[in-house]
Amino acid sequence: MKADGLNEPIVSDGTVVTYYYKKQSCSGRKSPPLAIDKASISLESSITMNFKVPKSSLSSYDDFYMTFKCNGKEEKATQYKQNGDYYVFSYKGINPQLMNDEVTAVLHAKKGNEEYTSPEKALSVKEYAYTLLDRYSSDEYSKLRTLLVDLLNYGAMAQK
Repeated sequence: MKADGLNEPIVSDGTVVTYYYKKQSCSGRKSPPLAIDKASISLESSITMNFKVPKSSLSSYDDFYMTFKCNGKEEKATQYKQNGDYYVFSYKGINPQLMNDEVTAVLHAKKGNEEYTSPEKALSVKEYAYTLLDRYSSDEYSKLRTLLVDLLNYGAMAQK
C-alpha cells in the first residue's frame, strides 16, 4: 500500500494540515471491545442489580468475570446466567436503605496472559427507577409507574 504525501504538510490560506496514516495490522481479527451493555433490577427478598454483557463481545476471550463495588465493599462474580444473547452478572442483597448508593460494575476478561477490563458502569436503584419513569411516561405503563413510585417511597421511608 502506497501513501502519497505521507507526513507532508498541506498549506492552504495559512492553515497547515498534516495527515498521518496508521498501518492496520493484518494478523488476525481484533477482539470486540469489552462493555457492559444494559442493566436491570430484580425485586426479590432484596433488590438485585443485573448487568448484561453481549455474548458476542466475549467470544474471543478465555476467562471472564465481573467485579462490583458498593459502599467500599468489593465483590467478584464468576457466576452468571445466560439470557438470550447476553451473559447476566448479578449484584444481590441491595436493601432499601442502599437504594441511593451506586453499584459500580467492571467486566474483566483474559486472552492469553493479558487481562482486559471494560469501562465502569455505575448505577443506583434510585437512578434506574427514575430512568424508567422518564422512559415509560405514558398511561399505558401506569402499573409499572406505580410499582416504581412505590419502590422509591419504600426506599425513602426505610432511610428514615
